Amino acid sequence: MIRESEAFKRAVIDEFFHSMTALFVNFPLLLDRGFDIKSLAFGILPAVLIDLDHFVASRSLSFARSVSLGTRPRGHSFLFATVVFLISLIFLPFELAWLLFSAMLSHLFFDSLGYGYGTPLLWPFSERKPGGRKFALSGLLLLFSLSLLFSLL
Repeated sequence: MIRESEAFKRAVIDEFFHSMTALFVNFPLLLDRGFDIKSLAFGILPAVLIDLDHFVASRSLSFARSVSLGTRPRGHSFLFATVVFLISLIFLPFELAWLLFSAMLSHLFFDSLGYGYGTPLLWPFSERKPGGRKFALSGLLLLFSLSLLFSLL
């Protein structure tokens, strides 16, 4: 098993990249909304907070255990992100709900690059773990394009 200090460093770097990926895909809408704190929170934090499911799945607060699962947790799925999005539409304006959804999806697309684990994006309908650079880049560009479209409406 990986050492705790190494796992912590890996987690910090990973969360930095998830934050930057969410910032990229949500940039047009964040710019349109003036980069206010609320929009930034909804547009970036979900991309980081989704990784809390690693601790739930590992039943531990250990970083080493949370990154040694062998696969990403079930919360890393389109179904989970969609359910959160649909529930958020009840309580939030569409733009904030979209920022949250897009941030979560940006995390999933970034994780689909692989790095040894694979992501069961279609769980519970399939255990297949789609991924690769083309898949991830296509997904991220789609999210960016949708955010651009929503910023123009």
